[in-house]
Amino acid sequence: TEEAREALDHALSLQPENIYCLASLMACEMDLDRLDPAEKHARQALAIHTESAVSWSNLAGVLDRHGRHSEAMEAYLRSEALEETNPELHDDFVNFAICLLRAARTQDAVALFERKLPHYPSVAAHSHYALALLLSGRMTEGWRQYEFRWLEEPLHSRRLNFRKPVWSGRAHNGKTMFLPPAPGLGGFLPVN
Repeated sequence: TEEAREALDHALSLQPENIYCLASLMACEMDLDRLDPAEKHARQALAIHTESAVSWSNLAGVLDRHGRHSEAMEAYLRSEALEETNPELHDDFVNFAICLLRAARTQDAVALFERKLPHYPSVAAHSHYALALLLSGRMTEGWRQYEFRWLEEPLHSRRLNFRKPVWSGRAHNGKTMFLPPAPGLGGFLPVN
């Protein structure tokens, strides 16, 4: 990542208004956990192309990582408004919803998923929707959605393959159930 950042920095010195270079440089800086330079590059790209949904979304991502959730939400809303007239991002709502969850706006995140998921389904969206549902107390729906996590790596290849069926939720009538640990759950986010 450091080598890529150096090469992109050199490329940017040759073409200072290349928004693709700025976006890639911003991504490198975020990967290196250097958020101030990442924000600088995101804002440079926005200064060049103020009507780019991608540029607003990039800035929102940096602001969210900075923990500046209110500013990030404003940038995501701007990106979403621009996307309606010029669709550049079809699944960026997942990042916006994650930002809402981090800001303890669980119900807003659930509403965003429910509005966007029918039009832009993806494994990542369903997996994060599951967490939003669980955080909001909608356990039955949340656990159903949480099954999507098995469709992508790294969990896909780590899924235990049992000969016995998965529990359907019906009464077990004294039978033994095996409850393996749930990999990939990570830390829960604050609930509002």
